[in-house]
Amino acid sequence: MDLTRQCYFIHGGDTLSSYRALKAIETRFLKNQDSLSDFIVYDLEDVSLDTLKQSLLTTPFLVTHRMFVLKNVFSASKATQEGIVALLPTISDSTFVVIYESKSPDKRLSLYSWLTKHVKNDEHAVPQGAELIRRIQQIAQNYGVTVAPSASQFLGLHYGHNTWQLDLEIRKLACAGLSRGKQAITDVEIKELSLAQHEEPAFALMDALRDGNLPQAIRLYRSLITHADPMLLAGTLASQIRTWAKIVACLQTGDTRMESIAQRSGVKPFVVKLSLPLARTLSIVSLKRCYRSLIRFDREVKDGSTPGSLGILLLIVRLHDTLNKKAQLS
Repeated sequence: MDLTRQCYFIHGGDTLSSYRALKAIETRFLKNQDSLSDFIVYDLEDVSLDTLKQSLLTTPFLVTHRMFVLKNVFSASKATQEGIVALLPTISDSTFVVIYESKSPDKRLSLYSWLTKHVKNDEHAVPQGAELIRRIQQIAQNYGVTVAPSASQFLGLHYGHNTWQLDLEIRKLACAGLSRGKQAITDVEIKELSLAQHEEPAFALMDALRDGNLPQAIRLYRSLITHADPMLLAGTLASQIRTWAKIVACLQTGDTRMESIAQRSGVKPFVVKLSLPLARTLSIVSLKRCYRSLIRFDREVKDGSTPGSLGILLLIVRLHDTLNKKAQLS
């Protein structure tokens, strides 16, 4: 049996493209109105192998063609994965199977090797370099605008790892520009509306704490607190500390590659790049101290014993004492 005619393996880091490929296959299959169709979607995290076998190998009466979409196969048990490998070659000629992974599968697994050799392999890799810039321009064109070169570079750096988020960000910027009569996304729209643009002052604050530059950290605090709610700013600092914790967890397993850390931790690649220098100096003990400082801030502000703006200042001083790499080396 030639499984490449009946079975498809759709996967890859470009999740928006892979999802659209899945929907295109579903549309083509369901478009045939001349025959009855049987369309079933199974999540293999929830559906047992026995249930899948029963459905795949039983042909209902008067059904001339069927399609099964199997999701999260790589999250299923090893026994289920092995069972699928044994099951697929036995399906009838009227049965079509799409194995769809909404995230990049583990290429080290034997299931991945078998699927790429025996079924139609449709991989959607995350676009890089010039291909990513072309994708950004194409998305913008779909929304009726263009993107300035510098804006394309910014969008690629901050959102290129997640094509869903990239598409949403460009749509937002396009809508904002068109509402003002502008047909190009420029640095002006990026500065005003891109969330990533506003992450950078928080990174600068954390860099100052890492470098032991408390005066610079306080200057950045004064700038940030003028337009940020204290609890929101604390949430930003907590998010960065949580990011460090994820990266440290990867480092402790011996994983030092930026791309691998980003994939395992779910942290944006550019955030991993910015966070790695300090993460390499942090210990579990220092991370626990950071969390204790955050808990103390939350308790003191919520019980009214400390005003929010003062609480943030105290939090910054406490984090400085923990994160200061000069103090850690002494």
